[in-house]
Amino acid sequence: MRKTIYLLFSLLICSTNILKAQNLNKNSKEQLDFEEKESLVFNDKNLTEFPKEILNYKNLKELKFIDCPINSIPDWIEKLDSLKTITIKNGALYEINPKLCKLISLEELILHKNNLSTLPSSFSNLKELKTIVLSENQFETLPDCLFELKNLTFLNVDKNYLVEFPEKLGKLTKLTTLRAKNNNLIQLNNSIQNLKELDQLFLQDNQIIELPESIGELINLRGLELTGNKLKTLPQSFSNLKNLEWLCMFDNKLFSEFPENIGGLEKLTNLQLSKSKIKSLPESFVNLQKLHLLDLGRNELLGFPIQITSLKNLSTLELYGNNILSIPDEISLLTNLRKLNLSYNSITTLNEKILLLENLRELKIFGNKINSIPNSLKTKSPLKIIN
Repeated sequence: MRKTIYLLFSLLICSTNILKAQNLNKNSKEQLDFEEKESLVFNDKNLTEFPKEILNYKNLKELKFIDCPINSIPDWIEKLDSLKTITIKNGALYEINPKLCKLISLEELILHKNNLSTLPSSFSNLKELKTIVLSENQFETLPDCLFELKNLTFLNVDKNYLVEFPEKLGKLTKLTTLRAKNNNLIQLNNSIQNLKELDQLFLQDNQIIELPESIGELINLRGLELTGNKLKTLPQSFSNLKNLEWLCMFDNKLFSEFPENIGGLEKLTNLQLSKSKIKSLPESFVNLQKLHLLDLGRNELLGFPIQITSLKNLSTLELYGNNILSIPDEISLLTNLRKLNLSYNSITTLNEKILLLENLRELKIFGNKINSIPNSLKTKSPLKIIN
């Protein structure tokens, strides 16, 4: 009996020690997780505030709330001093807690689709910020503190209610990308000339009537989006944008003539000028030898512009919705053409010179007056004719 009791007692002690060891290992593992984990992502439509457990993560670099109706930022946010990135996307913020502005190591702040209309003055303390996304908020003006962030390279203020940029915009001299689509901008002021490092500028769907001459100072600009504005013409200095590779300006219905100074932008590979009122192309157009995509759809072209046939690198050509009556023999010179859209014109016959376009894969001709398609074209493989 004593032997049995002793044996049971020994087993009990052994089991207790095993449990202690397991708990110790579990706690150690949790502790290790708290110390090593650098990124936390929350996606919970019922989450309205920061979980306080976040404080356990001592080396947290990235904190993201996606589709969480977060309505406030806690005071204890200042303790997360290792943070480099904060994202609150599709949230419910009306203001930024100034305590956040003590995170002086912060490099990226994404506050897309909240209800923000201002920023605390202490926001200027975030000197290391490189990226700020304030798209789809309620800003009518941009606060001065924003323009003290001299290391900023990316600024997104899409879909707000901005009427103009302050003169202080020019202080952001390291900016490489500026996004301000879907606002109420009427014009750009001359401060933009100081943004010498600007690589991409997105200003589509505003009310811009004209561009300042100072835009020609943006000599490093590679991409410019001006779709859906009210531009009548371009400033003379536009031809200084020698590094421009893509230019989108469709739906500027007041364009009556093709802007001749575009002809000097010889690095252009993508040019979109549809939905304007362009009737013809200037001789300088032949300089755009690097063009891969050209969209002149829904203009008022009175014929197939012969200048286009000199663009040997062209792979996509959109000429739908014009007044083109016929296709010239010189079409055969576009040897790299893969897509050709001639729909909704007044073409009556298809020029069989199209047969010489060995790389052509898609030909759109619906909405014309073509009675029949030559058999030679019907059987051309792998060409797809959409009629």
